Formats: sequence, C-alpha cells, structure tokens
Amino acid sequence: MAEGWLCAFLLVQAFLDARTGYVSMPLLLAQTVAGVVDGGLKDVSGTLMVWRFMPGLLLLASSVLSREKIGQGDAWLFVALGVYLSAGQQVILLGVALFLAAVWIILFRRRNVVEKDIELPFVPFVLAAYVGGCCYGWF
Repeated sequence: MAEGWLCAFLLVQAFLDARTGYVSMPLLLAQTVAGVVDGGLKDVSGTLMVWRFMPGLLLLASSVLSREKIGQGDAWLFVALGVYLSAGQQVILLGVALFLAAVWIILFRRRNVVEKDIELPFVPFVLAAYVGGCCYGWF
C-alpha cells in the first residue's frame, strides 16, 4: 500500500515541479504523514531511522552549501522518502534519477532545444526512476 501512496504523491509532485518549478511543502508533509500512518516506520529502530533520513539530510546540506544549485525542495523530498524507502534504496533512486536527467540534458542540449542555464525540474526524473525501479523490483 505504501508504494501506491508514494507513486501517487510523486506523480502530483512531478506535475507541480514541471509546471511551477517548485516542490509543494504542504504536499510533502501530507506525503510524510500518510507514510507514517500507513506504517512506513513501524518496524524501524531509532538508529535505522536516522540512516533512513540521512540521504535527504545530506542533500539538504548540499543544497545550502551550493546556494541551492540543488533545490531545497528536492532535498526535502528525499527526507520525506525516508519514511518509504531505506537509505540504500534512496541512493539507488537518486543515482538513477540523476542518470535520467543527465541523458535528458545531453539529448536536448545537443539539439539546442534547451538553454544552457535552464533550471531543470528534478521530481519528474525521480518519478521515472521510481516507476522503473518498481518494475525491476528495486523498491
């Protein structure tokens, strides 16, 4: 059931990120609450819980240090993903999403379809990576 919630929230977040360029913080809060209510953290010990939120917290620190070259909304999204996915799964998800974004940039940049300094909405790539990962049994 948690996978369905996560996919639905990522779908809405991807749409909003593509349209507005922002991740909805109230929706992230709802996503987190829904994951906790659905039992996303019921079998997770305190130490393991810290590790589950570590990828998102590291992204958040990177966002602050890079003056938001990585959007804080994207970092908060990965913090919220800690309710649904283990740290290892989040690293896989991030790696695949970054790979998909890089392929997209290379393809469209070579054709001069996008400008060099474009702000890229990242959540659609996270959604694509999550759906692909679910198809392969990674999540």
